[in-house]
Amino acid sequence: MLFGAEEQGLLGSRAFVRTHPLPLRNTRAMLNFDMVGVNAEPLGVDAHPDLLTLARRARPDLRAFRDAPATTRETFGRSSPVTGRSDNLPFKLIGVRTAFLHRGEDRHYHRATDTTLDPALAEDAATLAVQVARAALDAPWTPREPCGITGRDCR
Repeated sequence: MLFGAEEQGLLGSRAFVRTHPLPLRNTRAMLNFDMVGVNAEPLGVDAHPDLLTLARRARPDLRAFRDAPATTRETFGRSSPVTGRSDNLPFKLIGVRTAFLHRGEDRHYHRATDTTLDPALAEDAATLAVQVARAALDAPWTPREPCGITGRDCR
């Protein structure tokens, strides 16, 4: 799936999640590709711990990083850190496990000198994503139901 207007506030992915929140809670993983066809840095991932484990099994030397923090949300005076600045963030906010694959921003990013992606680098990221997706489908998993505001509705 492709989303538009990421840099104007994640408009496409936010609209999609807002339209389909209930079925999305049963999604095993959302894999987000951003800047995977540029040779700025080695391929890295910011992922839910379950997905990071699966990604590291597929590629033990995979670079892990934390995506740039977004604003935090307040719950009864406590902040709950929800991070991200790409289309995976709206999915994270409803509890979907995400993996954000990224190679960094090269110096030509969003400039007239920006060039087309390197197909081999994009294919490398896609190969890893297929491995993670297959492993996520094969692994035991139970979707988490929302517990309600007070937590009394947890099962």
